Amino acid sequence: VSADEQASEFGVSRITIRRDLQALAQDGLLERTRGGARCLPDARLETLFESKDRSARRQKAQIGRHVAALIEDDQTVFLNGGSTTLEVLRHLQGRRVRVVTNNAACLGLDLDPAIELILLGGEYRRQSRSLVGPLTVNQAMIANTSGKVVIVADHRKLGSVSSFLTCPLERVDLLVTDARAPAAVCDELAAAGLVLQRAAQVAATDQR
Repeated sequence: VSADEQASEFGVSRITIRRDLQALAQDGLLERTRGGARCLPDARLETLFESKDRSARRQKAQIGRHVAALIEDDQTVFLNGGSTTLEVLRHLQGRRVRVVTNNAACLGLDLDPAIELILLGGEYRRQSRSLVGPLTVNQAMIANTSGKVVIVADHRKLGSVSSFLTCPLERVDLLVTDARAPAAVCDELAAAGLVLQRAAQVAATDQR
């Protein structure tokens, strides 16, 4: 991207854009170039939902089972799009909960009748099988919850650079991953104050 083009698009000064690009570069989200910035060569871009749903299925199922066990009856749960959050919904069988989600892939599940499902509206994105728009973005879910913010991510997600930012680390209450999560990355996250649980260690206490 060009700093001049970004300044024109957002109606701000080039100095502001250059400062923002520098901050993003320091966070490892992009690489500065002369007059702008570009994506990092190893940045993880969004893949099709079908590909994500087939990968690391056992680990995602473990994570889904673990997180579902943390949810109590009569609670309202916000679930965003994604194959791992879908596993959380799959493992809520026999539970009496209200689920608010933009995950359109849930329509293909045989859900327990006790689950009250509220599907948010928006524009359908085939890549993620989710509905997007001002009422369905992840930031809106986080902003409107009084409960815990839980991240579900298998080991392949940790330590990689994504193409977008959902929320700062301090807004997250718990990260649930699988037993194959790299120890060095987990230690770094724990040192930053994030509570982390490995799904394979269901009986284990929180690791800080």
